[in-house]
Amino acid sequence: MDAKLLVKQFNTDAGLAFIEIIRAVDRPVGAREIKQEIVAAGGKQGDVDRQWKRLQPYLKLHPHVEKSGATRYEWSAAPHSSAESLQLLSAQSSVRVPGWLTQALAANVADSLAVAETSGDRAQASWTRQREQDKARVLADLATVIGAMRAEGATLADLDGWLRDETERKRLRPVAQVGETVTFDPDRHEIAGGRAARGAAVTVTRTGYLWQGGDGPVVLVKATVAP
Repeated sequence: MDAKLLVKQFNTDAGLAFIEIIRAVDRPVGAREIKQEIVAAGGKQGDVDRQWKRLQPYLKLHPHVEKSGATRYEWSAAPHSSAESLQLLSAQSSVRVPGWLTQALAANVADSLAVAETSGDRAQASWTRQREQDKARVLADLATVIGAMRAEGATLADLDGWLRDETERKRLRPVAQVGETVTFDPDRHEIAGGRAARGAAVTVTRTGYLWQGGDGPVVLVKATVAP
């Protein structure tokens, strides 16, 4: 992760910064190395030590984090069972816990529910409706943030900077930039007004996005291209 963005994330939510480092390192990583990553990016040693001491008990509860030994952590692509996440949520319901942990546990349970909901006779219709609601909610959240920023006098450059930070934090990466010439890949590109053979040179007219939060990159939005 970009050093400036890592420090910004740490200052906003230290737990998410620790989790992001564990996720990004493809091996078990120790507490000292996790903390040093943030200090090297520009974080203050005292602040990092204090936040680590406060949040360390919660890191091992994350559904994608495996703990080995006393102070080593490793990201697991396969999460803990949804039953375990639900049990943890129930156990922690009367205790103030970090929002990032609650969201991760809830997401793990929701993912299992999503699989169950797609197996019944009416599952397709209900799941499609839920997906549309989720997309509408994301758009509503975006509109709310932009509205608040505009009310505070934010410029177009401010909005652009915030959006770039958010896409980076959510592990979104552009498929290609507008105006760029690329070789046509139907898995990543869609043609606007014409046809193209796989491997043909095309020009990007609207960028798309990849999500890099799982085992491999997933195309969320294809880039629009023209022959």
